[in-house]
Amino acid sequence: MKFAAFIRGINVGGHNVIKMEDLKAIFLQLGYTDINTVIQSGNVSFESEETDLMTIRKKIEQALFHHFETPIAVKILPFTAVQSLAKDCPFESEKVEKGQHLAIIFLIDPPTKKAVENVMAHNSEADVVFAAHKNRLYAKYFVLQSESQWSGNFLEKMLNVPVTIRKLSVVEKLCV
Repeated sequence: MKFAAFIRGINVGGHNVIKMEDLKAIFLQLGYTDINTVIQSGNVSFESEETDLMTIRKKIEQALFHHFETPIAVKILPFTAVQSLAKDCPFESEKVEKGQHLAIIFLIDPPTKKAVENVMAHNSEADVVFAAHKNRLYAKYFVLQSESQWSGNFLEKMLNVPVTIRKLSVVEKLCV
């Protein structure tokens, strides 16, 4: 079965640096096949005989911990779910102007309903607008993500769960 892994915090700001061929080698050592990466920020598609998402996640997280000697969170999704992410985006039909971008905030563990409502209560068209959908948030950033207060670390503090953020365009490239 085909899956996608979204790995939190690698090759960002010079931290947890890994070449994509080395990341592919880790996945090969774990027994995965048909491994593809998209850009240098930990987006991997792969085939696995194992179908349990938590088992796959723990296996990859353990291998990354062994490599980096620090915990690295991973979001695993069946590839069929990844293919529907763009379609599910509530902002996709809106015009995205220069300097704006759409992003998916993968919630690696489920947050409380109250935590999600707290994030949603802070929507501001000066910075970012959020929409909740299943096990993720969608965001329309009106500024560069690096200039927004709504970084992954800030969202993790508000949601009390690890998150990893990807531009929608990167997720779409993974599906090609």
